[in-house]
Amino acid sequence: MSFYSKYSYLFVSIFLNVIGQFFLKYSMLQFGQVSLSLNNLNTIIKMITRPFSIIGLCCYAISAIFWMAALSRIELSRAYPMLSLGYVLILIVSHFIFSETLLLTKVIGIFIIIIGICLVGWVE
Repeated sequence: MSFYSKYSYLFVSIFLNVIGQFFLKYSMLQFGQVSLSLNNLNTIIKMITRPFSIIGLCCYAISAIFWMAALSRIELSRAYPMLSLGYVLILIVSHFIFSETLLLTKVIGIFIIIIGICLVGWVE
């Protein structure tokens, strides 16, 4: 089985997870800060039923399905560390779309994550 066919479900799962994070963050930027407690159940319901929250949660659900398909092809000890690619993509998305600060320490950390992914996940 080729590398791309073996890992395609994993990459789709990671991508959908990142897209889900994007939509949840966008939804919460519009909604505002939330304090979680049982007294705020109405607020929690409003928070998770917003259109962009629903899209984000649906992306998570579909991501989980692709994750299970990936696990049927890849060892867990190899697949799970590769989820760290999501951190790399989130850093890029948050910087360019949400104008979050991109510090040198974050960039160095991302390179360390990529090296770790290569060592743990891709070397066969």
